[in-house]
Amino acid sequence: MISANSSNRRSAVQPRATVLVTGGSGFLGKKLIKQLASCSEVAVIIALDIRPLPAGFCLDDTDGSTALRFVSADVTDKAQLVPAFRNVDCVIHTAALIELGLYPDVVRMNDVNILGTQNVIDACRECRVPNLIFTSTSELGRCYKPVEGFTEADIDATEGSGKGEVDLLNGYATSKRLAERSVLDANCSSFGGDNNNSRPLCTLIIRPVGIYGEGDLKFIPTFIRAGKRFFGLMPHLGSPDAQIQRVYVGNVAWAHVCAMRCLLDPSMRQQISGQAYLVTDDTPLNSNFQFVRPFLRAHGVRLLGVSVPLVLVFIFWWLLELLAMAISPIVRVPLAFTKNELYLACTTCYYDAGKIRSRLKYAPVYSPEDSFARSLAYYSAMEI
Repeated sequence: MISANSSNRRSAVQPRATVLVTGGSGFLGKKLIKQLASCSEVAVIIALDIRPLPAGFCLDDTDGSTALRFVSADVTDKAQLVPAFRNVDCVIHTAALIELGLYPDVVRMNDVNILGTQNVIDACRECRVPNLIFTSTSELGRCYKPVEGFTEADIDATEGSGKGEVDLLNGYATSKRLAERSVLDANCSSFGGDNNNSRPLCTLIIRPVGIYGEGDLKFIPTFIRAGKRFFGLMPHLGSPDAQIQRVYVGNVAWAHVCAMRCLLDPSMRQQISGQAYLVTDDTPLNSNFQFVRPFLRAHGVRLLGVSVPLVLVFIFWWLLELLAMAISPIVRVPLAFTKNELYLACTTCYYDAGKIRSRLKYAPVYSPEDSFARSLAYYSAMEI
């Protein structure tokens, strides 16, 4: 159990807050709601999602002082958002669509990630919600070169520089980049018809690195399925010395809680808003294939000792994509990922996330050992 009451300066002098989480039924959203329920600053949590609330999901680990409401709504329709946003103190916008593989639905992804974010901003303005936290991604700065110790400023510097203009993730990174612009443009904006700017809309952005843990349906499961298709054997693709950073979902959720607390503090909100914050934890750097080895083993998949050079992997997958596209008018070959996604998964990528620790008082609350144990139990129980 996370103790969320140690830094409750606000709750003694401010009314308890109503917090709305878009994507409340999702991977990150469910974990975040559980943690918000332990915050004495929070009186009401509104989980908003296009999907139904998971069966049995409740706040059974709290003292009953926090109310949970669920709203079924689509972020691509602003009219569905406005009723839920009324009387809300902070919106945490985690809802997103990630379309990977050879046949992504880019139109739907842009509708959710770009239009949906603009609708959230507009609903905040219309309902005078003073605080908005947007969940983005560290992948904005990715290109074919390794990422070694990038800060938020390094990621931002790739925009318009030619270094990161080729979106290697089927438009996902571009959709998040454009959504970020809208969120930052909305920071410190006054509400319509309001001449008092003492409490404007304050926004900030959370950029987690690749997330793992309970609720993950994409990252680790993709590796496990691939291993099962290859008769329980998986070669190590790329260099085993690649250093790739991952973060546990519980620590990402906690970063959002820290951001919320800072925005709810009148003395801090305008100092820390209008900025992006990378989120990492103490999960050891490793190649993706070494990282997933225990989870593969739990499903009877063995990681082979042989390593296939990345250039050969890229060329082979490029040829496979050409073949798949050539026969796609007749039959669609369900490639789980593209050559670019595979390349990124095999390339060194780690960040310097010191800013969120110093500015938002974030520190990981789950140790690497605890994160691994929780994740192993979850992935081992998955039916794949």
